[in-house]
Amino acid sequence: MKTQQCSSNIHVAPQFCRQLKEAIVRTKERLRAKYAELFPFSAGNVEQALDEAEELAWGTPFPHLFLPDFAEVRVNALATRSELVVAA
Repeated sequence: MKTQQCSSNIHVAPQFCRQLKEAIVRTKERLRAKYAELFPFSAGNVEQALDEAEELAWGTPFPHLFLPDFAEVRVNALATRSELVVAA
């Protein structure tokens, strides 16, 4: 998943964009580690769910805050459809 550009808004400082992108990367790394522990055999599905959550989050004014919630919804949807293999 390519990182979205926040610099399309000319009123946003470049440093803020850089910090926001870094926050998204760190958040995704934490979420990836969390879900890898819960669903170790479903890394591809989890990664796709995280990418979809990130895309949705960038459509909000605070993507770094919405990303964890969107990720949880996406991963839970996969789990309820039994597309994730849970660790024993």
